[in-house]
Amino acid sequence: MATINKTSKEKVKEKGKTPKQAKLTDFGASGAPQQASDAAEVSNTGDATAEVTLTRSVKPLDRDEVSAILAAIDGLRTEFSSKVEGIMSVLTEIRKELTDCTEQVVQAELRIAAVEDDLAKLNAKVLTLEKKNAMLEGKVLDLEMRSRRNNLRMVGLPEGAEGSDACTFLENWIQEVTEV
Repeated sequence: MATINKTSKEKVKEKGKTPKQAKLTDFGASGAPQQASDAAEVSNTGDATAEVTLTRSVKPLDRDEVSAILAAIDGLRTEFSSKVEGIMSVLTEIRKELTDCTEQVVQAELRIAAVEDDLAKLNAKVLTLEKKNAMLEGKVLDLEMRSRRNNLRMVGLPEGAEGSDACTFLENWIQEVTEV
């Protein structure tokens, strides 16, 4: 078996990527990051495939380093918690506003539906009233014409010449005009 040791820079050049951020699995049981030196073993099984096995050797950290890392983690946790609480409070406000808006939209839709129903009833009533009005106008015109049929129009008589008794005046006047 052949063992290949590569530095981090060589690995980055090979992969074309930047070095990765430390993961939780990079820390030992004490919570301290482990200094790892990567070693790769390549085993050839005889066919065209090759297995690569990475092994790490870990250097233990001292208590100050562990304390500093734990303090940093605690600070990040506190900061994250405060930001999440802020986001949650904003979300709660947004939900309340959305509920209020939804309620207002529902109320508006109900009022609009009621107005549309009233409008349909009023339109039907207007049509009925227009038909009735046209019929009544015809009747009024007919009555006016019928009332004028029996009226006589005298032209050339001064206004108020009949005095207090119009019937007697007309009887005398017609006899004078016709000389009967």
